[in-house]
Amino acid sequence: SQGDNKKQTTKQAEEKLHACLAKKRIYLTVMKKRSSRQKREKLFGMKTLAFIEN
Repeated sequence: SQGDNKKQTTKQAEEKLHACLAKKRIYLTVMKKRSSRQKREKLFGMKTLAFIEN
């Protein structure tokens, strides 16, 4: 029937949306981790340079 069909498409749309959000969340988490690691490495690099220069 028409109602069941509509319910099905809504469910599929929701599943697609959830998958998209999950990917986005993973991406953001990875980027956050990557940027904090880069900051740490930069800091470590500066400390090392300071140590070498002194």
